[in-house]
Amino acid sequence: MEEPIPLKDIDLAVLSGAAVLASMLLVFIGFLLAHAESFPSDVPDRITARYKNAARWGLVPLTLSMAVMLVSYLWLFNPGSHLLFIGWSWGFGVAMGIFLLYALLSILIV
Repeated sequence: MEEPIPLKDIDLAVLSGAAVLASMLLVFIGFLLAHAESFPSDVPDRITARYKNAARWGLVPLTLSMAVMLVSYLWLFNPGSHLLFIGWSWGFGVAMGIFLLYALLSILIV
C-alpha cells in the first residue's frame, strides 16, 4: 500500500503553481497594455479600449492567484488551521477555473 502524499508537499506544489500562474498573467497583462499603447493615434479608441479592458480584467485572476500563494505560505507556518487549508486547497482550483475563463474570454474578445 502506498503512503499518501504529505499535505506539506501538496501545499508547496500549490504555492509553486499559483506563483507560475500569477507570473504568466503578469506577463500577459503587460503584453496587452504594451500592445494597446503601441497602436498609432489614428486607431479608434474602441480598439485600444478592448486591449486595456482585457488587461484590467486580468487583475482578477492575478489577485486570486496571489491570494492563494499567501494563504498557502501562511499555512506552512500554521498547518493546524483548517481555514487556511480550505483556502489553499479549494482556492487553487477556483483560481485555475477563473484563469481558464479569463483566457478563453480574452482570446474571444481581443
